Amino acid sequence: MIRNKIKKKLRSKQGTSIFFGLLLFLIASILSTVMLSASVTAVKSVESDRKTEQSYLTCSSAAKMLRDAIQNTCVVYKRTIVTQKIGNGGTQTIEDTSTWSSESKDETIAKSKFAEFLKDYVEAYEERNLAAGDELERTYTISVPADDAADIDTVTAKCTIKKGNDGNDIVIKLKTGDTVNDCQIVVKLVGKKKTEKTTTPGSWDNGGKTTTINQNIYTWDVRDFIYGDQERTSEAGI
Repeated sequence: MIRNKIKKKLRSKQGTSIFFGLLLFLIASILSTVMLSASVTAVKSVESDRKTEQSYLTCSSAAKMLRDAIQNTCVVYKRTIVTQKIGNGGTQTIEDTSTWSSESKDETIAKSKFAEFLKDYVEAYEERNLAAGDELERTYTISVPADDAADIDTVTAKCTIKKGNDGNDIVIKLKTGDTVNDCQIVVKLVGKKKTEKTTTPGSWDNGGKTTTINQNIYTWDVRDFIYGDQERTSEAGI
């Protein structure tokens, strides 16, 4: 009797519609979950791409700004010595002054706002009288004014100055963005140092005072503009 009831239940078609309905509902739920997951992934990917592009544009703009500012700036060290003859045939120094200044290399282009920072940087390096190979590091932060900032991150510029073949070379490593969507650029500028000396001999008109002016003029030219965090060390192909 029990066996007959089981066979009857197995052969019964009652509830088939409910079963297929639940099956279709399950399939629809799975497809909806997959589509939703794909949509979320696509949105995140687009947002990540947008941040990466923004980091690239921000870092590139900052790097080009610093590159152009340094390349168009000359830093000048000027020492003025005034001597005067004295009665016993010798001379005495009556003035010995030194000044540092910055100016635009091209008179048609206004001096950069970064020029004064560069002047202070070079002065600090030279006044320390560091040995060849020694470096002086400074870190600057470049940001957009608050009213225009929006979602633009600040850029960190780590500068290193050291003695080069003809002057003081500068390497700038810039970075912006987070660990996932960051952008890094290395800019290297090769320095040149030009020394000038002028002497105005004493005369009756200037009271017998001899003026000697010694000038060191520091300038830079761009050598590298590299996307990444490593400085190029090889001189091949230059």
